Amino acid sequence: MKHILSLILIGFSATLMGQHEELAQKCSAFVADHDSLYEKKYLNISNPPIGDIDDTDYEFAERFMLESRDRVKSNIDNNIYAKYYVNVYGYADEYDRDWALKHWFSNFIEGESIRPGRDKRSYDYAHPTIIIINNKDVAILHYECQLYDRDSFQNWREKMLSYFGDVNSIVIEVQCDGPLKWTKNPPDPRDRRWR
Repeated sequence: MKHILSLILIGFSATLMGQHEELAQKCSAFVADHDSLYEKKYLNISNPPIGDIDDTDYEFAERFMLESRDRVKSNIDNNIYAKYYVNVYGYADEYDRDWALKHWFSNFIEGESIRPGRDKRSYDYAHPTIIIINNKDVAILHYECQLYDRDSFQNWREKMLSYFGDVNSIVIEVQCDGPLKWTKNPPDPRDRRWR
């Protein structure tokens, strides 16, 4: 009986790992594509202020930082190492993802709550953030305002979409101190699924 139970548990865990293996491969490909300019760091990195998504019941999570190999000039003319934080979360199914988003949106970036499908004109203390929501996963890129410019933000958005997005992906963009915009496939604001 113990052997049968352990075989069932091993089979179940292998199924779950296979389910998120594609997401892990996307993360690896994203890092490999940026390897010439950025170094991946995953130990002792601080969590970016992206809200309570870490408190959700995800099955897969990968967090890392891409730090530039060379110093770059910031918006305030300092020479710094650029740091881009990437958080990717995988859920068992769409139902679990919906519950996670409901929890996260009630305590979003900087502790504010947001309403699905509704833009915000100003968002005090928010940093540039690109969020891609799929059926079973959420990918987030976050960085400091001193690295923000419109062209680089759009480049990062396109890169994130090419690795983590698909035709049905929902995209949320947050810029320095706002605005917050639902820029691709926004949900209907009257849909109560995530509230």
